[in-house]
Amino acid sequence: MEVLGLPDSLILEVLRSTARPLTCEEINVQIPELTWNQIFLSVDALSRRGEIILNRRGVEYQAIAADNPCLLLRTAAGNHS
Repeated sequence: MEVLGLPDSLILEVLRSTARPLTCEEINVQIPELTWNQIFLSVDALSRRGEIILNRRGVEYQAIAADNPCLLLRTAAGNHS
């Protein structure tokens, strides 16, 4: 298992504790100690490793942790429809 860097860990913690997807700007508000560049690079790496899911909404991308309980509940609810 790969050891996560500090930005990756902080971003995953925020995304796992949030009930909805967040943009990079919203993540930056939650973790002001990281620069926008650090957030962008970490979001890219986390997405490539499959730890977060990115969805495009207009001109922005929203991120959610792949193991976020809210995402799992929505997926399960969608399968019963």
